[in-house]
Amino acid sequence: MCADTFDLKLARRLKEARNQAGLLLKEVARKVGFESYQVLSYIEKGTRPVKAWELAKLARIYGHNVADLLEEELPSRETKVLWRERKNSRAVRNHEQRFLRALKNYARLERMAGVSPPRFSPPHIPVRPKSWEEVRESGVSYAGQLCLGSRPGRVLAQVLEENQGVKIIYQDMKDSGSAASVWSEEFGPAICLNSRDVPWRRNYDIAHELFHLVTWNLYNPSEVHPPGGGRSLVEKYANAFASALLLPADALTLEFSRRVVKRRISAFDLVALAREFAVSTQALLAACEHSGLLTKKAAQEALQSPDIKRINRQERQSDWQNPPKASRRFVELALRALQRGMVSRGRFAEYFGINRSEIPAFLARYGFAEEGYESEIPTARC
Repeated sequence: MCADTFDLKLARRLKEARNQAGLLLKEVARKVGFESYQVLSYIEKGTRPVKAWELAKLARIYGHNVADLLEEELPSRETKVLWRERKNSRAVRNHEQRFLRALKNYARLERMAGVSPPRFSPPHIPVRPKSWEEVRESGVSYAGQLCLGSRPGRVLAQVLEENQGVKIIYQDMKDSGSAASVWSEEFGPAICLNSRDVPWRRNYDIAHELFHLVTWNLYNPSEVHPPGGGRSLVEKYANAFASALLLPADALTLEFSRRVVKRRISAFDLVALAREFAVSTQALLAACEHSGLLTKKAAQEALQSPDIKRINRQERQSDWQNPPKASRRFVELALRALQRGMVSRGRFAEYFGINRSEIPAFLARYGFAEEGYESEIPTARC
């Protein structure tokens, strides 16, 4: 193959990869650091050669390896990703590529560390639910199978990732999306969350996306997100599943009754209950209504209550932490690879969108240090 032919094919693949990622010339040129978008245009036309460092950077932006771009054809990007609240289609396509790229890095780090991800053991829902009650019963059942206890929202993310092999990725998606899920042969089950969302919203999104994972082969994407817009029945089912899983009726009734005085409950206690179960006040009120603890009228009035809104802001401000860059397991795997010399400090920083100088503070946030893990202890068995 002559050099000119190879350059033209590479140019075609670069343009194809950019289109797949839903990115404009100007966006990519700015990310790479080109003085003008025309430089990238010339590269895609094959009239200007692409340098090695430019190719590496373009590959990362497009969610490919350099080897992918050097193949005769680009690998298929038809992995089905289900998004919640697709507000901006082009931005969502960009987030999707970042999500898949992060999953590829996650899987690579598992291989480097010699760690096999836990197997997702709870069975899939075998047939489509036929009623709201079936959906809620499924939520209760999965809470029990996953051993989430009486406060599922406090442990759900950790249990799914560390015990069930669900990869959890955090991205700053601004207001273009809140969550997504994917189940692929390459990565297994995975959930993407908007790091800007408050913790209790992320808990609900995790439970919502879990419904999609356990019904992965039951619905087509068009049934989840109808072409005409609007919230589908599947999405409503996912919300009912999430509520039933996160707010066990028996535990909720017990805690609610402890706070009732003369058949009344205070605004402060309702917010306290939401904090106790690590859910939003809105989700708590809906669950109280469904369980018969509040009438529909009382729940709606509470939702609009200025006192509850004020107390919610005051009491839950301390629940908010800095937006997460990654899950603890992802960070731990990357740290192992860094300590064993399998990834550079530059690549480690790139995984999490930080500068190399920020690595010590970043690790401290997760309870790790960059040094001091070299010693090894012999085991009693081979």
